[in-house]
Amino acid sequence: MIRVAHKGAQRLAFTLVELLVVIAVISIILALALPALNRVREQSRRMRCVANLRQIGIALARYHDVHQCFPWGAGVGDMLDETKPRRRFSAHAMLLPFLGYQEVFNAINFEVPPFHPDPFWNASRTALAGPNATAALAKIEVFICPSDTGVRKMDERGLHPWGHTNYRSCQGSNMDIFRGNGLFGTAFVHSYRDIIDGTAHTAAFAEKLVGDDNPERISLLRDLFFNGQDHGDTDGLRRWCRSVDPFTDPNVRHDSDTGQNWLEANMNWTRYNHVDTPNQKSCKNRWLTSFGAMITATSAHTQGVNVLFADGHVAFVSDTIDLNIWRAFGTHGGQEGIPSDADQYVQQF
Repeated sequence: MIRVAHKGAQRLAFTLVELLVVIAVISIILALALPALNRVREQSRRMRCVANLRQIGIALARYHDVHQCFPWGAGVGDMLDETKPRRRFSAHAMLLPFLGYQEVFNAINFEVPPFHPDPFWNASRTALAGPNATAALAKIEVFICPSDTGVRKMDERGLHPWGHTNYRSCQGSNMDIFRGNGLFGTAFVHSYRDIIDGTAHTAAFAEKLVGDDNPERISLLRDLFFNGQDHGDTDGLRRWCRSVDPFTDPNVRHDSDTGQNWLEANMNWTRYNHVDTPNQKSCKNRWLTSFGAMITATSAHTQGVNVLFADGHVAFVSDTIDLNIWRAFGTHGGQEGIPSDADQYVQQF
């Protein structure tokens, strides 16, 4: 039987014009939806970042309950005196049992320096040596801010396989890494009774972007800049760091190993200070951090950084915070006083 197509029969296919219109509409919808989706994803990552800092805050309180003090920012040892053991373990290492990483803590040999024997890499740069290699390789999730996607990319590229960190202990508000005026010093410890500025106004930990470990590439918020010259006191170093342009000044060099490992209390790995406001460059005096450094809090978030305070609360502090207020947050006993308008720079969680 032959069927005859009637004039009103339903058409079963799109025309090319109709298909292009549908594709255009879908593209417009995606263009409108993706930014909103990205904002939701970043908000989720930011909340996880806050949760990590809160967990570190709980660990600090538990550590204090057991030891009646906070851990040191850097363990004993003098990097300028080779006759002394450089056992500069970080606050991160001391907190491991209180963060649920007892096995990693048990793997650390505290009788030798963190990276012993030196060099940490063997001659072929393919295998790791030393009794603390197992701990140094451990990836501690609570030390990583998920917004810093550069950390994941660095792991994928197969560069230093160490456990990185985005969170730093506060050394203070000056450039002296040995006699900082913050809660986490070098070879000495503080307790709650030492915090005369008030625990709610004393910074404990803050964010710092991890370096990409690429000496051929400059990153203003990840790298540590220097030119081998002495820039004077804390404010002199800050003025030079603010003024220098690493992209055009041929005398400026940079370290790209920021935050490379949580185990050793290298100033450029596990500590920071309040010499300058958040999301500014980091610089060191002369050629070693021992001569003074400003390690600035930086983040992958927009317009500020997350800060853990000594009372355990986390706040998002704006890039535009007044320098004097920021420095007051960096000390534990400076008695600077916090002005009433400080809240405009701080978003409480």
